[in-house]
Amino acid sequence: MGETALEWYLLLSRGVEPVIAFTFDGVPIAKARPRIGARGHAFTPERTRAAEQHLAWRFRLAMRNREAFAGNLCMACVFFRPDRRRIDGDNMIKLVCDAGNLARAWGDDSQITTKLARVELDAKRPRTEIAIGPMASSLTR
Repeated sequence: MGETALEWYLLLSRGVEPVIAFTFDGVPIAKARPRIGARGHAFTPERTRAAEQHLAWRFRLAMRNREAFAGNLCMACVFFRPDRRRIDGDNMIKLVCDAGNLARAWGDDSQITTKLARVELDAKRPRTEIAIGPMASSLTR
């Protein structure tokens, strides 16, 4: 334990420095499935939409004075939860990806060719640590 998103990013990217790394304070939540309303229309639950918008705002701060990412990306996220309840790391990273899309941090999620989602316990300071940067890959984007 004790590895940060930045340390995981550096391992995954083979030492390539991340372009952005930041901490988003607050309880990490998972991306909820769309719901069907009374008239048959799908909608995103308000809690999920609010979390995406707050995280997108944080992305915009981290990306200020930068162009949107181009090419292949590596993303490492460490989610510090306040309790031991089971939660799906895939759905938490999906919320981060969707917030990045909303913030126009990159063109498309398919650019993220390497992802890490790690879930840890920190009852005193729940948060999400995020590090993103270039990734060498045989795929070109």
